[in-house]
Amino acid sequence: MSLLSGLSGWAVRWGHDGNLLNNRLDCVLRWVGMVANQTIDEQVERALAFIRDKAKELAQAKAERVYLEEFRKSKKAMLIQEASDKLKTAQERESYAYSHKDYLQILEALKIAVEKETFLQFSIKASELKFEQWRTIQANRRLEFGRYGNN
Repeated sequence: MSLLSGLSGWAVRWGHDGNLLNNRLDCVLRWVGMVANQTIDEQVERALAFIRDKAKELAQAKAERVYLEEFRKSKKAMLIQEASDKLKTAQERESYAYSHKDYLQILEALKIAVEKETFLQFSIKASELKFEQWRTIQANRRLEFGRYGNN
């Protein structure tokens, strides 16, 4: 049973005429994300390929972010140690470390790493949602097919 016939059955059961049915089918198909040359199955395959292809890139982005977070702590300690000869109080040494250009460069790199990781996470999540949408459509198709005595 195709999605179109399933939607047709839904519309007829709810008493919609043909013209209204065509308009609703167009809206539903646009909502589902189908385009003229691509079925939902093809879109799901593309989404799964995207997840597979981006998994390594996400892992690298996360590793870079974690590395920068840890290196930031090490760099702060090195800068505090460097300042121990010049500055007397711990607060002065810590202020020196936080305001040092090397520490600020690490913060900027960390900002970029977090942005990259977050972008990849949400891109993969969007692809996962496309797959979940496909699963829901398949479950609805099976349910409707079963309701018409086609067990």
